[in-house]
Amino acid sequence: DALAAVDAYHENGSEEVDYDQSVVGSVAQDLLYENYNTRKEETAIGNLIADAVKEYCKTDIAVVNGGGIRASLYKGDVLGEDLSAVCPYENKMVAVRVKGRVIMEMLENGISQTVRDETLPAGRFLQVSGIHYSYRPKNGAHDAELIEVTLEDGTGLDPEKEFTLAVTDYMAGSGGYEDNNGDGYTMLNLYSSALPQAQDVTLEEETGATYVDALRAYFQNHGDEPVKAVLEGRITVTDADD
Repeated sequence: DALAAVDAYHENGSEEVDYDQSVVGSVAQDLLYENYNTRKEETAIGNLIADAVKEYCKTDIAVVNGGGIRASLYKGDVLGEDLSAVCPYENKMVAVRVKGRVIMEMLENGISQTVRDETLPAGRFLQVSGIHYSYRPKNGAHDAELIEVTLEDGTGLDPEKEFTLAVTDYMAGSGGYEDNNGDGYTMLNLYSSALPQAQDVTLEEETGATYVDALRAYFQNHGDEPVKAVLEGRITVTDADD
């Protein structure tokens, strides 16, 4: 019976464990996840994923949890299984309408547990598309500080202006906020009844799609040549004495 089962698997495979070997696109250079870089600074792979989310959700701004990025993409063909390795979580993207002040509070939470020592950076740190921001990491007794937030054209983020923003239902409280669920993004809470609902946040669309779905669509939409993703100055890390 065991040999028959092995033969059957060899011939037919298994939907539960088989990897997606289909080519979904290609990248022009290595996009590296290393030393938890997506949890403390701008990264090329973070820019790619955030751009894909922004395009998929058709929003002004998109943010991606650095802790939700778990692998690299390497120059050349990208397979379906590569996307699943890079973004293994099944959290669904949602589009919301928020005021600028909510975005600033969200970014402050994102940098709150980022430090410049051997401590593991928190996964709540945000890779972004549609905005730039600069910050000082937490240093000893000094909390992290959000210094500046600008739009892509260089203008400052207006705290009273409304923007559409792509996040995940996880950030918006689908799993609650206890035991570090939701990464502390209570200012985006739409789903958890255990805490007050977010102010100045309105649900626009529940996409039902994941980061992987956004990346697949992005490669399909930009498949004429290998996709390029580079550092653009979206996130600036400033030392405490600067």
